[in-house]
Amino acid sequence: LWDAGFDQANSYYSASVRSAFQAAAGPSCCVASCAGKVCGPDGCGGSCGSCTSGTCSSGQCVATCTPSCTGKQCGSDGCGGFCGVCSSGMLCNTTSGKCVSNSSCTTGAVSA
Repeated sequence: LWDAGFDQANSYYSASVRSAFQAAAGPSCCVASCAGKVCGPDGCGGSCGSCTSGTCSSGQCVATCTPSCTGKQCGSDGCGGFCGVCSSGMLCNTTSGKCVSNSSCTTGAVSA
């Protein structure tokens, strides 16, 4: 069907065939979307950019989390993990990050 409009001598399609191609494909096959993004995919197989440090999350560069357990025996590491767990009969004081005896349980202590 499309061969009828191809100019073999000059290796191009006639204007009427090019118009038909554009009409069949629509005004645009894909519109890249990088509004508000500094990194990550553009939705059309391209990229909105990349991060020089950290990682890309939801189109934004975020610092890579470094766990912080210095001086802690237990509790949160600040990155969604734990610095450790307390042994049986002990509880973690989440304020100090220290394991304390179950008998010295105070506000801020949770079971390990």
